[in-house]
Amino acid sequence: MQPTKRISNSMILIALTAMMGAGCSVTTVNTEQRVVEMSTLDANEINKVGESILQEWQSGGILTELHSQFPSVDRLKLEKVYLRWHAGIVGGKFKTFFLTGIEYDGDLPEGKGIADQCEVKLREALNKRGLATKHD
Repeated sequence: MQPTKRISNSMILIALTAMMGAGCSVTTVNTEQRVVEMSTLDANEINKVGESILQEWQSGGILTELHSQFPSVDRLKLEKVYLRWHAGIVGGKFKTFFLTGIEYDGDLPEGKGIADQCEVKLREALNKRGLATKHD
């Protein structure tokens, strides 16, 4: 009679964990973000305004401007600067708002300054269009 060989569930779990850990890594993405809430835009308007500002930023060279202000940050990191906009119910009220900032891996001491500058540029673009934000 042949002896029976049993592998316990914990042995299988240990083996699978070791195999998965060998080929995987965890990347933490950090975000430094600013929120600008609008007082007068509806959902259609915020889409038009957002697309317009984004095109302006891309053609106006916001990355070049940020790089001149933060020369120690390489352009690859600056390419993670973003502008997003949302319209929807928040806390039972309809709201429209923009999100701007930078996403980055690892450490970026300049992240706060970059996000602050993105907010300044966003508010300038909104003011140029005669649009009011909350807390202006």
